[in-house]
Order: sequence, then structure tokens, then C-alpha cells
Amino acid sequence: MSWHPVIQHVWFETSVARLLPNMARILVVSSSVPSSAGSGSETRDFYLSKELAREHAVTLLMPLYTENDLLRAHELSCFCDIETYHAPQPANTLLRRLDWSFQHRIPVRRLSRRLIGPPLLTQELQPIVPIIRHQLLRLQSLDFDLMHISQSQLAAALVKVPKPVPLVVDWHNVFSQYYQRLARHTDNIAARIGHKIEESRTRHYEYRVLQSSQSALAVSAIDASYLRKLSRSVNITLIPNGVDCTYFCNQTSPEIEENCIVFTGTMDYQPNIEGVTFFCAQVLPILIRSIPTIRLIIVGTRPTEQVKQLEHRYPANVSVTGTVPDVRPYLQRAALCVVPLLNGGGTRLKILEAMAMQKAVVSTSVGTEGLDTTNSLNILIADSPETFAESVLLLLTNTQLRDRIAEQGRLLVEGRYDWKQIGYKLSQTYQDTINQNRALTDGKKHFSK
Repeated sequence: MSWHPVIQHVWFETSVARLLPNMARILVVSSSVPSSAGSGSETRDFYLSKELAREHAVTLLMPLYTENDLLRAHELSCFCDIETYHAPQPANTLLRRLDWSFQHRIPVRRLSRRLIGPPLLTQELQPIVPIIRHQLLRLQSLDFDLMHISQSQLAAALVKVPKPVPLVVDWHNVFSQYYQRLARHTDNIAARIGHKIEESRTRHYEYRVLQSSQSALAVSAIDASYLRKLSRSVNITLIPNGVDCTYFCNQTSPEIEENCIVFTGTMDYQPNIEGVTFFCAQVLPILIRSIPTIRLIIVGTRPTEQVKQLEHRYPANVSVTGTVPDVRPYLQRAALCVVPLLNGGGTRLKILEAMAMQKAVVSTSVGTEGLDTTNSLNILIADSPETFAESVLLLLTNTQLRDRIAEQGRLLVEGRYDWKQIGYKLSQTYQDTINQNRALTDGKKHFSK
């Protein structure tokens, strides 16, 4: 069957069909198909939509890039109404272009082209922005009570679209912060200049997005504080990332590979690439000197050539799986999980998932940003190659400490990061926002009479 890139409408008779008199109607706009087993942003969109649908009638507007996306959309049909449209596959260059850390000399003409036009974070979705705008205009007749925009990049589609209901933008990442950090930590002068320029124009774009929305969601206290400084007039609510503690649980007791450590993540995402490269180049050699049979398994979709080369460089100690149907077996078999991130934003689903699987985690400070973790209680935190290697060796050789940290990690996610708790907080927040808007609208109608 051929796959025709034309606009399409798919409707599942679910939540709206069961709409109760006082049930609010929420439109969630996503740039991809939300999935419980997708990227970090897709996972967040999936669970927030699912939990919102417990209290509200949720409609998801999302693109279908491939025929497989239509099959994935059916996972959502049990709790949401689905509005889809076909769109050209994004070039998937955003995650590479976000990094100005040049590996080679770049001609001035090429450098100048990168300085022209909108911020880099919006360029990947530019081809589908007119399509999204058309779909939003088409859906206005359905009288939604609130519009939830997943990721700030999508807000560009709202230009020239009337906003009669509260608009909330979910900030999965605050990219101007990302560029700030890149500029601070690079020794490349051209890269530092590029990062600073990109930080400036991204911050300007993010300010405009905040000003156009009634409220915003932040995934961490750090992000929330930054957004409040960027625009003091917008209400910012902290809605952290979470984990499905029922799905991610160590129900069985498979034989653990004692010298096996695991890293999970989307492997064309620059901070993940940078993290595993740092680990293999600077931490792994220290570990091999003490444990020659140690093995790192890198689990995640779309590994770049740079990531694949790590397996060739360390054939006895590194394995790169590529896309897997389920990360849980890899987490179950590993002795512990490593998160050697040097950059990035938001909060790390990989840490929450490992903790839910009752696995001890060793992470950098950057990796744990935004999470309410405590060093030496429910995680080990180390930032230099030497201390990171020492922490890994300590947990591999001290099973009692490893088990205690793993148990405390599970208790942490059960108590604070289960998607059900997070979704309930968001649902109540949205209900309050909708009630306030209804009261304001009713007051205006009464005044006009």
C-alpha cells in the first residue's frame, strides 16, 4: 500500500463521545506521535495526555510522517480523540545543528548562513508549520477550553491563529539555557561566538512565546526559575518528568551481569552523543584497568556514526544496540546505569526509568539537574573522569551499597515521580485555569449586557 503525504483526518470515538456536561475539552498539539516507548518528548506527551484524559476530554493533533506512525497512533485511541495529518518527514538535523562545537574549519560563507533566519530550534519544523496552522484553524469550531502546545518550537505555528481559549506551552527544554552552557564550556572561539549569538536570538524567540501564552509548564525548578526571569507576567507551573512505575518495575529476578553497565537514550541527541563519547574516552580506560571484562551497553534509537564507532574502537567493552522494542531487559540484566551527561536541559527520563527498575545510578551533576536526588542516598554523583570511575567501581564491587541505593531510588520515584501523581497535578492546574477563563468570559458577557 502506498503512503500518500496528503492531509488526513482520523477520528476515534472515545473521550469526546463520552463527554460529560462539566468535562473540559483540551486540545494537545504535538510535533510527533506520542508514545510510551518513544523519545523523551514523545513519552512525556503520551503520559500527560493519558493522565489528562482521566478527568477531561482530550484531542491530540499530531503529524503522521510514515505509515508506521498511523499504527502507533492506535495506542492513543483508548483514551484520546485523534486528529492527524500527513506531513513531510523533518530532516532531523535540529539535534545536530544545535551544537556549534565545530569539529573542522567552517568557511565564512557557511558560517554566515547559519546566522541568518529564525533560531535553529525552529528550523526543523518550518516545513510543517503552515500545515499545523491550517489544522488549528480547522479545529477552532470544536470549542476547546484549553490548548496545550508540546514544546516551544511548535509555538511558531500559532502566528495568525486566533487564541480564544487559554494557551499553555510545555517547555520540554529551554534552549537558550543550553546555549549559555555550551558557550561557557567550549574552548573554540568561533563556537563560543556562535553559541552566544544563538543564545541571544533563541532567548528573544522564547520571550515572544512566553508573552503569547497564558501559562507555561516547566520540567524542573531550574527551568521554571529561568522562564520566570525571562517573562515575569506569565504563570509558570512546575510539572516534572515522570515514569510509569507499574511498567518499569523489576518483577522478575534475571541473572545480573555483574560487570555490565548500561546507558539508555536517543542516540542522535547531541548531549547523549557527547556523554557516551566522554565516558568511553576518559572513564572507560580507568575502569578497564581494574575490570578488563567490564562492558558498556549503549541502548537507544538512531545511533550516529560517531556512536557506532565507539563499538569498533572498544570491541571487547562496548556494544551499541540501536533501536530495541523494549529497554527493560537491558536495564534488568545490567548491574547499574550510568548517565555521564555534560550538557542538556530538562530532566532525564533515563534516570527515572533506571530507578523505577531498581537499578543503582551513577550520574554527573548535569545529569541529575532538576531531579530531587540525594548523593550517596539514592544515586552517586561524580563529575570528573576519575571520580566517575571510582563511583562505578564502588557499586560494582559493593553489592550491599548498590542494592541500598537502588532501593532508595525506587522509593524516590514511587513517591514523587509517578506519572499518575504528576498527571493529577496537571489536570487540577488546567481545571483551575479553565474555570478562571470561564468566569472571566461570563463576567465580560454580563458586563456587555
